[in-house]
Amino acid sequence: MAKKTILFIMNESEYLSQLKENLELNGFEVIAEYNGRDGYETARKIKPALIIANFQISGLNGIDLCYMIRNSPTLSKTPIVLFASLLNKDERIESYRNGADDILLHSTDVREAIVRIENLLLNYEMLTKDNLKPTQSLTGKLSDFKLIEILQLLNLNQKTGILTIYHEYADGQIIFNNGEITFALVQETNGEPAVKKMIEWESGIFIFEQDFAEREKNISKPTMQLLLDCCQEIDESDSQGK
Repeated sequence: MAKKTILFIMNESEYLSQLKENLELNGFEVIAEYNGRDGYETARKIKPALIIANFQISGLNGIDLCYMIRNSPTLSKTPIVLFASLLNKDERIESYRNGADDILLHSTDVREAIVRIENLLLNYEMLTKDNLKPTQSLTGKLSDFKLIEILQLLNLNQKTGILTIYHEYADGQIIFNNGEITFALVQETNGEPAVKKMIEWESGIFIFEQDFAEREKNISKPTMQLLLDCCQEIDESDSQGK
């Protein structure tokens, strides 16, 4: 089986050397570029399985790079991870708004980073398969995958189906139509507040089934804006609680 290629677009550092070494030990091929524009051109040529880019790098910053990749016909479905020493709330929101799938910090343990990268690749692989049967499902644990990442992937890949989340004594349901969230319900909460409530869950099991569900819409906001608003509300609540 051919090795999956991961493209680094970033400045050299001891942490990234360790990450590169561990990725190679886990069976990945790693190619590095040290300039944003060179990295983008290399991505177009080799079409990597995943891109890890510095938030700040010469030639093209990480947010601009995310925007260009998401608007490239050949790279738009490539998972992107941004790497930074520290990002404030606005920078994180802007990163996700422009298509970043995850953010790694200097403080992230290398082993945790490897697991997050492998999980992200697995999610993309499952969601972009052309040979999925109409009712084939995708399942996982919220301890392994953040729900916000699952929602972003379903949106990016324009999936239609039902995402069910089982969390302790509460079950939630989110319905997608061509990647857009049209309905959400958890207990007595519905619509946008239901999505926010479920995004905060850190444990449970999710199942996504590709099938059309006729339910009256209770969400009309574009999905990416909905997710960004939910993240911002959660960040504000966390800040007030400190």
